[in-house]
Formats: sequence, structure tokens, C-alpha cells
Amino acid sequence: MPKKKRTTIPIIGSLFLFLIIILNIFELFHFLSLDMIFISKLISIILFCFLFYRISLSYILFGNKFKAIDFFILIGYLFFSIKSILGIITSYLLKISAGDFFYEIFLFIFRNQFVIEYYGFVLGAIIITLSSAYFCFVKIGKNSLMYLIHESKRLRGKDIFIRFFVSLIVLLSFYIIVFNLALEWLVLIIHGPLLVILFLLYLIIALNKHHLKPKKFLHKVIHSAEMIYERLIRMFHTKKVLLAVTFFLVLHLLTDFFVFVIPYLTGYFSPNYFALVYSTPRSSIITLFLNDIAMYNFGRVVFVYLFNLIAISVILLTPFYLWLRLIENKKFLFPRWCLALSFSSLFAYITMPLFSINQIVSSYSGVDLLTRGITKPHLLNIIMIISLSILAIVYLCTRWKHMHVVANFGFILFVMVFAFIYLFNYFISIASYYILSIQNFEDLFIRTVMFLFFIISILFYVAGYTIFFKFALVDHMFKHKKKKK
Repeated sequence: MPKKKRTTIPIIGSLFLFLIIILNIFELFHFLSLDMIFISKLISIILFCFLFYRISLSYILFGNKFKAIDFFILIGYLFFSIKSILGIITSYLLKISAGDFFYEIFLFIFRNQFVIEYYGFVLGAIIITLSSAYFCFVKIGKNSLMYLIHESKRLRGKDIFIRFFVSLIVLLSFYIIVFNLALEWLVLIIHGPLLVILFLLYLIIALNKHHLKPKKFLHKVIHSAEMIYERLIRMFHTKKVLLAVTFFLVLHLLTDFFVFVIPYLTGYFSPNYFALVYSTPRSSIITLFLNDIAMYNFGRVVFVYLFNLIAISVILLTPFYLWLRLIENKKFLFPRWCLALSFSSLFAYITMPLFSINQIVSSYSGVDLLTRGITKPHLLNIIMIISLSILAIVYLCTRWKHMHVVANFGFILFVMVFAFIYLFNYFISIASYYILSIQNFEDLFIRTVMFLFFIISILFYVAGYTIFFKFALVDHMFKHKKKKK
């Protein structure tokens, strides 16, 4: 008699997974109280830290597993991120009432926020510095980032200082490029929507195949989200490290689609998050649309709003799609209808923009995407005629293969230009933030670390965009031309 397979997921574990998914679904549709939203964010941070610890940063960067050092580095990174974590906590204080469970804790953190952030940053800098010193006396393994940059030789004399400096730069760079962005965006912003999308996707597949096993189904949803994080981080100890870096550049635009476009469409803005980071009042697309149709021709207003929404979605989502095609080593040949609609919508956006790209002006850094109504109603007719003409011309001309390839190349170039403008605003905002921070701190040690953060950020944005541009346009297009020959 065959043995029964042992259940891989205990009942308690399955219930915990189910709870995580339900919390994220309720949070997405704004059914949770502020206390429960905070608990949901806390669970997401804990799960992210557990995953980060499990994949072993010491193995990825240095080729050998040192679990104690992995834990040490994780604590250092969390201290560095204390500003972001406390920012989320204090943002809830804007809406929480005195009788709520976490009120006293939030109030204490709010009153002592600067002191906690300052000493947290100091502790993080000390921990990462000590970790860098430890790696001066560790053998570098072959499957590691340090081995890829040729830092595996034996140390003699001044080589120890060089190893220390390189290790420090690598650890700080990994924090700036990976940990910080992943924690702020993947975990705190789009982790919930990502889980919900995976949940619905697997639910549809399971129902179509008529074998929905609850425990296995729940595990797949959580495991898929974990695999996305894990696969990205593990790319840093392979030759795909440059592609991994470009992902976190593309993540800027992908995240802003969830942060701005979805709320502008639904009309719901997270009151705590937007009030903390973005001081400018928000107007949903629906509100602006209703105001404009009361004053102008209904059909033309619908056209401008629809094509603006398509254009901003193309700008924010296409770079991520290009990145996915790059890691799969597949061609970027967009369908004819997609090219025609994209070109015409981009023209409508350029001539009648309903979204404006601005830099954040506060103690935080980043890009703010603002909406506005129709400002030049006398141009509505001509914009609609030209946009529809572009749509028809591009669609008809791309019937010929050569024109299809030319239009495809032009579209990718357009997207890369818009991505450059968007990321340039990020770069200027972050550069201003670091310059101001360096000026405000009197401690030389903190100034030095902030200066290193500043230099790493400059290299990340400049080199990251250059690499992505090279991969997406130069290498990819010419590579496929050579294959045809």
C-alpha cells in the first residue's frame, strides 16, 4: 500500500497565509482600520526581513554563508531605513484617535522621531562599517558579486584597506539600490496589490482546472511573491547583476503607477501616506472629468482623458515590460494596434497633458504626479483629429514589415526619452535631499556616510539608465538583426 504524502504546510501555517492574503485584500479595498493596516504593514516587513535573511546576503555578495553576519547586516539595514519605517508609523498619527490601541506608541515615536532617526542612522553606519571590516579577513567565493568584480585575491598590506573600502561600498550600494527601494516600494506600497493579483490569477487557473486545494493554493500565492523577491536578489551574484540593477531603476516607474494612477482612477488616496509625503491637494480623474464635461463637448473630453490615461500607463509600465523581455531574451516587437494607439495617445498627452511630473518638496525625495483639467479647450478639436490621424497612419503603415520594425524602434525610443525625463526628476530630488542632509549634519562620520550614499545614488541613476538604454535599444535591436542575417 503506497504511503500517503506528508502535508507540506501545517494547518496553522495555512491559516496564517490565509490571514495575510485577506488582510492585503481588505487593505486594497480600504476595509481595514488603521490599527489593522499597521499590523498588515508590520507583517509585510517581518516577512521581507525573513526572506532577506534566508537568502544569505553574505553568500550573494561574498560567496560564503555567515548567518550571524547576515543577521548583523539586516539589523544595520533596518537602522538605515528607520526614517522610512517611522515615516509610515507617524503618518498613521495623522488619522488615528486618542482611544486607539497604538496611539500612545505612535505619539511617543512622533515626539522623539528626530532622535530615533539620528541614532538609528548612526548605529546602522557603525554596524555596516564593522561588517565591512569583518569581510577583510574572509575568503571570497566564486559565486559572488565580489568575485565578479575581481576582489578574490589574497590580501597583503594596503590590500586590506582596499578590501575594506570595496566591501563598504558594496554593502552600502546594496542597501541603496536593493534593500531600501524594495522595503519602501515592494513591501510597503505594492506588496498588497501584488499578492491580490497573484491570488486572483491562481484562483482563476485553479477553478478552470477544477482542482482547488486550499493549502497548496495559499502556499503558491505567497511562494510566488517570495520567488519574485528572491530571484531578483540572487541575480546579484551572477553575470545578470547589471540587469538586476536596471530592474530597481524601472521599479521607480512601476511603483508610481500603483501610487498615483490607481488612486487617481479610484478617487481614493491613502490619507496618511499622501498627507505625509505630498503636501499638494489631490483631484481624482473622475472629479476633473465631471467638471470638464459640464463645460466642453462630451466626446472630445472623453477622448482627451482616455488617451492621457493610456499615455501615462504606457510611460510607467512599458519599461517594466521591456525589462521582462530582456531577462527572457525575447524580442520587443509590439503589435500594430499597440504601436498605433501608443503613438496617438502620446501625442495627445504632449499637446494636452492632464498629468504633470513634479519633484517632491518636503523632507522626503521622489516624484509627484499631479492632475489637472483641460486648460486649452480651443485645441480639443485639432488634437483629436491629429491623434486619430496618427493612429490610422501608424496602423496602416505597419502592415509592411520594415515599417513595423521602424515604428517599433521609434516607440521604444519615445518611451526611453519619457523614462529619462521621469527618472531625471527623481535624480534631482534625491540629489537635493542628500546635499541638504550633508549640510545639516555636523558629525563628520555621518556626513561621510551620507556623501557615500550621494555618490552611489548618482552612479545608480546615471549608470543604470545608460545600461538599460544600451540593453533595450542598442544591444537588443542589433543582436536580432545579426540573427536574421
